[in-house]
Amino acid sequence: MCGIAGYVGTIRPNPIEAMLESIGHRGPDDSGYFEGAGVAVGNTRLAIIDRSGGHQPMVDPSGRYVLVYNGELYNFAEIKEKLTQKGFRFRTRSDSETVLYAYMHYGEKCLEHFNGMYAFAIWDCQEKELFLARDRSGEKPLYYSCCGNTFIFGSEIKTLLKSSLVPTSIDLAALNSLLTFRYIPGNDTLLSAVKRCPPAHTMRIKNGRVSLKRYWELPHDTDYEHSLDRAAQQFNDLLVESIKMRLISDVPVGMFLSGGVDSQLVASIISQLGKASEIISFTASFAGSAHSEEASARKLAQSTGFSNQHFLVEPSDLQLLPRLTFFLDDPVLDPIIVPTYLLAKKASAHVKVVLTGEGADEILGGYVHQAALPKYMRIRDKLPRYVARWMSQTSQKIPIWVFDLFFDYPESIGPEGRQRFGKLVDEGYSRLGSYLRFVSLFSDEERQGLLQGHYRSVGECLAAELESQKGYFESLIRTEFKYWLPGNILNKQDKLTMAASIEGRSPYLDHRLITFCAALPSRFKRFRGANKWLLRYVAEQLHGISPRKKVPFYMPITYAYRNEFKNIIETYLSEKRTRGRQLFDFEFVSQQMRSFGEPNMLRDKQLIALAMVEMWCDHFLGKALSESFYPLEKARSG
Repeated sequence: MCGIAGYVGTIRPNPIEAMLESIGHRGPDDSGYFEGAGVAVGNTRLAIIDRSGGHQPMVDPSGRYVLVYNGELYNFAEIKEKLTQKGFRFRTRSDSETVLYAYMHYGEKCLEHFNGMYAFAIWDCQEKELFLARDRSGEKPLYYSCCGNTFIFGSEIKTLLKSSLVPTSIDLAALNSLLTFRYIPGNDTLLSAVKRCPPAHTMRIKNGRVSLKRYWELPHDTDYEHSLDRAAQQFNDLLVESIKMRLISDVPVGMFLSGGVDSQLVASIISQLGKASEIISFTASFAGSAHSEEASARKLAQSTGFSNQHFLVEPSDLQLLPRLTFFLDDPVLDPIIVPTYLLAKKASAHVKVVLTGEGADEILGGYVHQAALPKYMRIRDKLPRYVARWMSQTSQKIPIWVFDLFFDYPESIGPEGRQRFGKLVDEGYSRLGSYLRFVSLFSDEERQGLLQGHYRSVGECLAAELESQKGYFESLIRTEFKYWLPGNILNKQDKLTMAASIEGRSPYLDHRLITFCAALPSRFKRFRGANKWLLRYVAEQLHGISPRKKVPFYMPITYAYRNEFKNIIETYLSEKRTRGRQLFDFEFVSQQMRSFGEPNMLRDKQLIALAMVEMWCDHFLGKALSESFYPLEKARSG
């Protein structure tokens, strides 16, 4: 795991050292760069495989190709053997050399052979061409900016800003998307001049021209014709193979363990492979929360032979939020980044690699709305208009606590949640419309009041994907695999583990497992109200795990952490700051703030999100990046 950076063009003075310094946390073990006429590429390295022999940039023996690489190629030994038979002579045991030689032999078709997570760049000194690629799911980030005739790239946005060429103006359409979804779907970022290379894409830069090309697509056909038992065995076999590959390391490996079925299944397989004694597991719970992961995680650790380290996220840990907003830099408006980072920081004292359960929800439809929205649409289409209107009006007279019984959230949905439900019932929607009404942090109407002249419509990039499948359930899975997974889940996992200088690996995102699940019929993913049905079936029938009801990893804003969140909101949403920034309408914000602390989960999430936008603006708008740098070494080590 590493960080990469570089440019093609002319920048004076050469900023490559400053660019690499900005991502030193991604690779504290080594760094280096290559500089040529009109090009510079560099790398910071976290040494996982061949710790002494994988220095980058890596140059082939002829001197033509120069590689900088971030990620892990899990099947590098298999590819290396084939390349050796073709006459290649390897100087190291690192997977980086395998990536370089595979590109030399196969060209861009090397990606068809790769099983791993990666973002890399190869400079062809002869053709004066830069080739970049990003992995299929988007586990590794890759950002770029075109500034005149200069192309700049890097693992993080802050790296590009260190070039001194990239302007820092907000993309208002992206801001609207961020306030709707809590992340930004698609290729845009909050900075107008910075874009993401999409997952499963390559880029070529030559003679000032930039080309973007998709090299892999999630299959569309749900054409699996075998039984549930056969599917369960195949799923299990693929997951076992994926976990075996992700345990390969020259440094200690751990895992994040919760009481949920996703990480429990990974732990059970590791135990069956005889590796449990080598693994330390890490679990977080929230002080004052009614739900704790400790008991279930400790019970599983004991039954499988893992050692387990548990810690509480304390209210005082919220002081990390501004720092982590800087390290995330491509914002996700969710305070859950604090416990996620603390898990990584805790683990970093013992291991350099952690396995996680990320991706299972996205490949098998594990979210509440993925079941609720198709059911709603089926019922809504059969209702006469006057019945829908009556139901909408009647719903607003029902006590909120009744809604809380049916909506399985950790805190009350509040009056805003009840109002959203009424509008969802009353109004006829397309798939996009119902999706936006259900998942939006700020509704369309609220954003008009909040942003005034900065308001823009959102969701256009999602519409085609939501209509891509005959079934709404399957189209939701595809949409969130393409957008939510890389933009939110994997963005957080990469940036926050890297902030602690460790590597996160996701066994559920092996592309063979992804392809297998995409071909499964919906009844294997959702059955009798149970989400991720196949995974639960595998856990129970093949591993003896009794899956519990899905419990969200959620920070209790309203109760135990109320005072700390109140301080953050009052600081970052003060009248002076809000009016001075001229981004949000202060009257709208102050109206929301008046009822903070009452049971109202949606409103509290909105206020924290606005405060996090202000934190991001402090870091990235109109000031030198070094002025806003927070050294995480001062954070709690766990």
